Amino acid sequence: MSPATAARHTAFAFDLDGTSTRAELLPVKAPELGLEAEMRLLTSLTMAEKKFVQRFFHRQRSLWRAQC
Repeated sequence: MSPATAARHTAFAFDLDGTSTRAELLPVKAPELGLEAEMRLLTSLTMAEKKFVQRFFHRQRSLWRAQC
C-alpha cells in the first residue's frame, strides 16, 4: 500500500478520559451528533464489562457514522 493510500485509510481516535480534560470526549461530543442516549448506554456498558476495547470501538464507530 502506498503512503498516500495508507493516509486515506488511516483514522485516529482519542479518548481523553480526564488526562487532558475533566470529562470523557466521546460522551461530550455525542449530543452534537444526536447520539447522547446511545453513547450514555454504551459508556455504562463499557464501565460495567471487561470488554472495554470492543465497547470503545463501538462508541467510536457510532460517532464516525454520524459524521459521514
